[in-house]
Amino acid sequence: MEVHAVGDFERWRTVARALLGRGVPPADVDLTDTWQLQRQLDFGAAGGVEAVEPPARVAPLPQFRVPQKFLRVAGTVAGHRAPARWNVLYRVLWRLTHGAPKVLDIVTDDDVHCLRQWQHQVRRDAHRTKAFARFRRVNAADGDWYVAWHRPDYRVARLVGPFFRDRFAAHRWSLLMPDEALVWDQQVLRIGPGTGPSATPREDDVELLWVRYYAALFNPDRANPRGMRAQMPVRYWGTLPETRAITSLLRGRVAGRIPPDAARDG
Repeated sequence: MEVHAVGDFERWRTVARALLGRGVPPADVDLTDTWQLQRQLDFGAAGGVEAVEPPARVAPLPQFRVPQKFLRVAGTVAGHRAPARWNVLYRVLWRLTHGAPKVLDIVTDDDVHCLRQWQHQVRRDAHRTKAFARFRRVNAADGDWYVAWHRPDYRVARLVGPFFRDRFAAHRWSLLMPDEALVWDQQVLRIGPGTGPSATPREDDVELLWVRYYAALFNPDRANPRGMRAQMPVRYWGTLPETRAITSLLRGRVAGRIPPDAARDG
């Protein structure tokens, strides 16, 4: 049994191409998350497992036809945290290139169902990252820099990076997350290591303007607290400045008016 440590989509693609080139079926390989393999080594895993690095030079691969649809799915699913995702991806890739080119269209297939479910979850998490990341201005020696910290459920940097780059192209910014970080210097978008929330400033003057803007648009007569929590889960509230005003704004629904101190409510 070959064991390969895989940590991201690029590594999985390299390993998968090498395995396909050597004709290794999915039953003879175990693609393990990098952190999982390290835990096995730390705790002394049982014998019979061989960690194999892909060869530096691989013989020319057969001309496998892989749908672009699968590559898009794989690129998204790679951001999930399910330990089995790398093996499922390789099983589906093997089937696509060994007699089942339409397997992705079989929605009742167990592997395809898993991929669709994981893809949906990562996409939804990326959407929430775009909606809930709040940048704060930092006065640096060479000009303003905007910093945000967000805790997504999955690794979504590669999915959301182009969105933030295009939306805030004129500003320098950093989007910090636990596992990875995005940095845009107005020229190059980079992905680096993650960090904790302590790396971000507490608040800035722009944040107060955002809270006031949110309060001005809030319609207390149409407020639905349960629906709000479904669309804006409470676990994200710690980094959303407008949530400081929600209590007062909801009180305004009962009183029939928006409290004048809503933007200052803490």
